[in-house]
Order: sequence, then structure tokens, then C-alpha cells
Amino acid sequence: MPGFGQDAGRLSVDPVAAGEVLDDAAGQLARRLDALTAAPPRLEASRYGPGLADRAAQLVELVNRAHRVRLSHTQRLRDGVQVARETVRSVQGTDAVSAASLGTGQSTGEGSRS
Repeated sequence: MPGFGQDAGRLSVDPVAAGEVLDDAAGQLARRLDALTAAPPRLEASRYGPGLADRAAQLVELVNRAHRVRLSHTQRLRDGVQVARETVRSVQGTDAVSAASLGTGQSTGEGSRS
């Protein structure tokens, strides 16, 4: 494979492209969370009749628990994407400050000598 192993110690991220991907993911997760919240399970144990009341109650509880897990999982994913978005924005800001200070030959970071 040509180029394999080159730049192995170099991490390169296009913050603009990463931000766009994360914005898209955040939008998808927000829509999914809205859909899950708007459509909770509507299963009732009474629909199964008196002979299956105990089993039906267990089934209803399992369905409701699965819904809560889906909501919780989607919320955690949304929170993770938000952290990633903030990280990308921080990288963009740091890149801009670094480029500006390197362009002028001045450092504005911690430990700089002004």
C-alpha cells in the first residue's frame, strides 16, 4: 500500500468537515429523541385478558423499560456528540489563535514571554 505508515505519528483533522458531520449527527439524534419522546409505548396489560394478567403486566413493564433504555441511550449519544462539537470548536479556536500568533511571531499562550 503506497503511503501506508507515512504520517503515523501525525493527527490531522479538518475541523470544518468534522463540525459539519457532528452537526448532522446532532440533528439526527435530536429528531430521534423527539420521535421517541412523542411516541412512548401504549401497551396495556388489560388487552391480554384476565387469564394472562400477570404475564401481560411483565410484558408491559419490559416494553416500557426498553423504551426508557432507548431514550437514555439516545440522550447519552446526543450528549457525547455535543462534547465532540465543543471539542472541534475549541480546536478551531486554538488553530486560529496559533496561526495568528505564528504569523506575527508572538505567543499568547501560557508560559509565553511578552
